Amino acid sequence: MLPKRLKRDLRRRLGEEAVLETLEDRYVHAFDATAAVALPAIVVVPATVEELAWACEALWEAGVATTPRGAGTGYAGGAVPAAGGAVVVCDRLKVIDGPGEDVVTVEPGVVGDDLNRFLKPAGRFYPVDPASAEASTLGGHVATNAGGPRAVKYGVTRDYVLSAEVVSPGRGREVYRSDPGTPDLLSVLVGSEGTLAVFLRIRLRVTEMPEATAAAVASFAERDRAGEAANAVLEVVLPSKLEFVDHRCLACLNEQEPGAFDETAEAVLMFEFDGARAAVAEELDAAAALLRAAGALAVDVASDRKAAEALWHLRRGISPALGRLAPHKINEDVCVPLSQIPAVLNFIGELERRYDVPVPTFGHVGDGNLHVNFMYDRRRAEERERVEAAVGKLMARVVELGGTITGEHGVGLVKLPYLGLEQTEAEAAYAARIKGFFDPAGVLNPGKIYGSPGL
Repeated sequence: MLPKRLKRDLRRRLGEEAVLETLEDRYVHAFDATAAVALPAIVVVPATVEELAWACEALWEAGVATTPRGAGTGYAGGAVPAAGGAVVVCDRLKVIDGPGEDVVTVEPGVVGDDLNRFLKPAGRFYPVDPASAEASTLGGHVATNAGGPRAVKYGVTRDYVLSAEVVSPGRGREVYRSDPGTPDLLSVLVGSEGTLAVFLRIRLRVTEMPEATAAAVASFAERDRAGEAANAVLEVVLPSKLEFVDHRCLACLNEQEPGAFDETAEAVLMFEFDGARAAVAEELDAAAALLRAAGALAVDVASDRKAAEALWHLRRGISPALGRLAPHKINEDVCVPLSQIPAVLNFIGELERRYDVPVPTFGHVGDGNLHVNFMYDRRRAEERERVEAAVGKLMARVVELGGTITGEHGVGLVKLPYLGLEQTEAEAAYAARIKGFFDPAGVLNPGKIYGSPGL
């Protein structure tokens, strides 16, 4: 039970509309894009950064387990609250300041695509583009160190965060910067999944919008051949995007938009180049020649920005389209060295056969990050057991291949059982000490990635 005085103070400071206690409101904020559900006791929706900081500190002072939340689009359970705790929702905090000298300052509730719409008149853009960018917030991007298709050329969120104003239970309000000669605690906070601090304002680097963009699709008769072709391209040219899509994903997209892709292909590579117009044309021609030499059945070019945007609209639709295969899915975002892409694709095929489960796979093959989707009906115990066993095998194999269990979704709740595959006891103890530094009482998004404080 939350103290009555705390609830009264929250309402007095934030307003009645910002403090939600009905069962419906609490349930809406009890889950993200995973199957995990935990009902909070209260949901707080601040309207300003000052209210956000004050509400967090009031909850922590009362010893209330608190989970920060953006749009709730995550696939790792990172925004699933502690049962009986509080959820603090950041999606009303949408102020953007800039751009000045290729820098913007944003509040955590700014949606990724909204930032780029804001930047477009200034000829600038923010390159990090997870598939959920139409809905996901920048606070969530920073919390998970989000990547996306452009990571192969432009990098991930951590590469763009210049400073952040945060509030934490152990240290109050502070600003962290990535200045040379100072301890880089900012990089520790980026990707900490809301377990160390809550982001209040984030200062981001943005860049000049490229003059030209062109994209293409290459079709392959074999999945591993597509993986080999991706490596062949990367040895010679650097696309801004290089995506892998297997035959199961293609079939779902073709059901929605007939003729969108070659129905005979076992896999396709979708790639894009951007930059100066002449350079884009040259790189596109070079990549097409490399792909044909690597065994592509066909290479179809989208030679202008509008055609390229249509192609990436299809790519963003893959995840929801997979609902045609089964009512539920486990979406894993494993990452392996580029040289091991063919090996992991072959292993995924083995898992499909051994566990009799469809495993459509797509993702950012340009930086080794694949989204492996186990499709099933979680209402059936036997299916759940098979899928859980298959997921465990995938995680173990990925680590054996020198990879990691998560490329961009984070650990959250759902990957905790596999964290020990790649994290040593000494590393876990060190992580727990970091948690204790920022959150000595363990009240901020407890039960996620970091161990118990004070170890």
